[in-house]
Amino acid sequence: MFQNKKSVGIAAGMLRCLLLAGCGLHKASVENDVSAKGKSGASKEVQKQQSGQETLAREETAEDNDNDGYQKGNSIEEQTFVVNLCPFGQVTFASYEPDVSDDPFADAVFLIKKDDEVLLQLPGMTADNSGNEVFEQVEAVSFLDYNYDNYDDIIVIVSYRPGDTLSSNSRHTTVRYYSGTAEGSFVYEEQMSVNASEALAEIPQLVEIGIDEATGSRVIHYENGSVHVTQLNRLYFSYIPHGNLLCNSEGHMDYYYDYVYKLIDGEMTLIASGTYGAADNSNVQVDENGEPIYEYRWEGVEMSEEDYQKELAKVYDISRAESCAYDDLVSADEMKKAVATYRK
Repeated sequence: MFQNKKSVGIAAGMLRCLLLAGCGLHKASVENDVSAKGKSGASKEVQKQQSGQETLAREETAEDNDNDGYQKGNSIEEQTFVVNLCPFGQVTFASYEPDVSDDPFADAVFLIKKDDEVLLQLPGMTADNSGNEVFEQVEAVSFLDYNYDNYDDIIVIVSYRPGDTLSSNSRHTTVRYYSGTAEGSFVYEEQMSVNASEALAEIPQLVEIGIDEATGSRVIHYENGSVHVTQLNRLYFSYIPHGNLLCNSEGHMDYYYDYVYKLIDGEMTLIASGTYGAADNSNVQVDENGEPIYEYRWEGVEMSEEDYQKELAKVYDISRAESCAYDDLVSADEMKKAVATYRK
């Protein structure tokens, strides 16, 4: 039933831990209940709701799936299964590639069918089932009562890649968690899905802080059976937790920089950079407020300070960043002990 048993097992285990901890799982209330329109074959929406981080699945007939549902491409046979889902009984869970004829960022489509009739279409991660990354493949599907409420839930793991590259090396996986209800709908639990996705992407790593600014810091992580080391300039850096992003922001003597790194295919890769400082640090000019006058360059292009900050924000959200905990460091011996006892 699974194409990637390891990934779905990790995701499922993490979901169970999160659910048992009571992290952000809420049922959506019912606001709309539209009756079926006789024998005309028109669709009916049951319990259609978007409230904060939750979306209820849509119920529709096979006739108007193409009109009212997400546009879908070819069937993904290896991720289509006959399963027993409470309260439906035996049904077919059908996976489809996205229809990218009009939208290259369209997402996969998932239907639940019974006797060739479409009972439900699982909601996408966005209202129009389109994002800002390109669909790669459905990695795995799992059916189990993860929250122990006696109704089957669904986990889907899908991989994507950035829209500006054709390389599958930069792809990443996303977990979607749908909780089943007594009424026969499936709620997309966004926060739980995000938490599980972050746990699935977790990579062991540590930081080595140099004895002085000249020595600098090193970021060390383990992936694909080997250790990877990234030398940073000087000591300071920040990072976005679970975002695979790090910014080395440092400098001295009126010359400063922002080097943005991203973890791609197991390597810490420099994806963007900017510099700013005095044109002549031996003769720094100041404005009417006594502030130094700096020149700003992003990827080598000179611009204003405001535009520089905008360019940085496009690749690195400073509001989500955390700094290295310099006041909570441990010795090399203590770190060796921690590494020796580490368990995935």
